[in-house]
Amino acid sequence: MSSAALRGTAIWLVTSLFLVYQNLLNTMFGLVSAEIGHDLAIGATALGLLAATFGYAYGAMQIPVGVFFDRLSPRGLLTAATLACAVGALTFAQSGSFGPALAGRTLMGLGGALAYVGASALMAMWWPGRLALMLGLVQFVDAVGSAAGQPAMAALSEIMGWRQISMAAAAAGAALALCIWLLVRRPPGSDLSIAQAPLWPSVRRVVQKPLLWLAAVYASGTIGTIFSYGVVWNIELQQAFGNDLRTSADVNAWLFVGFGLGGAGMGWLSQRHLLPQAILLVVPPLLSSILIALLIFLPRIGNPLLVDLATAGVGLGCGASVIAFEIVALSEPPGLRGTAIGFVNAVAFFAASGLQALHGLVTGGDLASVVGVLWIYPPLLAVAALAGLQMARRAT
Repeated sequence: MSSAALRGTAIWLVTSLFLVYQNLLNTMFGLVSAEIGHDLAIGATALGLLAATFGYAYGAMQIPVGVFFDRLSPRGLLTAATLACAVGALTFAQSGSFGPALAGRTLMGLGGALAYVGASALMAMWWPGRLALMLGLVQFVDAVGSAAGQPAMAALSEIMGWRQISMAAAAAGAALALCIWLLVRRPPGSDLSIAQAPLWPSVRRVVQKPLLWLAAVYASGTIGTIFSYGVVWNIELQQAFGNDLRTSADVNAWLFVGFGLGGAGMGWLSQRHLLPQAILLVVPPLLSSILIALLIFLPRIGNPLLVDLATAGVGLGCGASVIAFEIVALSEPPGLRGTAIGFVNAVAFFAASGLQALHGLVTGGDLASVVGVLWIYPPLLAVAALAGLQMARRAT
């Protein structure tokens, strides 16, 4: 393996780890939300806002972050972003009321906002000929790390408080920031495109492109499901079915395992051109729509293996989001790819945050109350499939 390939592989790994890190900062909230609410003396509406704040900050930064990666050094950007996550975790750990907790969650979201756009932009720089595969592998490491991390944090939450877990996360973030500073570089010979793409015309071009709006709808259905259903709702649903926290976290972990396997598998299929793009974009979210409807509306399924497999199937179908991001990246010149990816990711995470905020509508932990909100997911994924069909037609 050449030195350039080794560097590209190291960058793939460290950016994937940053994705895992910021995802765990986000998803751990659902595991310890009851304890946080008790310690901070806040109600369900305030808890819902705290849950959604990470995503709101994340989404609000996506277009600016995309512009940054088109114009500035990815090394400095990702190092600063990781440190922001670490400081946010430290602030959150030491909060004694709603305000400081909100500030900590916001800072984590602002730092985490650079993770996926940064990984995507760097993969497009270092692996342009294998972009879908590398994005899929980024998603695989992210999802498997998140899947393994959730049960681990559930176990830790039984012996440590949420404050201690957040302090440990702050220390891990500082260590990761050092690794990013040492490893991340632009490829040899690649120049920043400051003079090539004026700022406002670049943003205007992106937001006026129908293909990117279709990709945004697609990502809202697929990624929006993973980072709302997987962050807040699935654990609550499993607990409403009578499972304890550890079992609920184990079930939820399969959603992220499926998401990772789906991303890697869809990326490989796309690179090898083994299936038409329309099939890769349409069939997976339809599968997720059917499976999530069964998980939500059927009475409690007695076989845990079937629940795990169905949950993994939901994630598998949502993994097709990597195809949408491949289309987005390759539809734009290098100086606009970060901006385009950021725009699509922004819409997706605003959708996820809105779905998380619906937590405030749940009046109790009973099954009927939870299911009364979750009906939105099957039609959301069906709409994503329709957007995928239109996207495939426009991309050909």
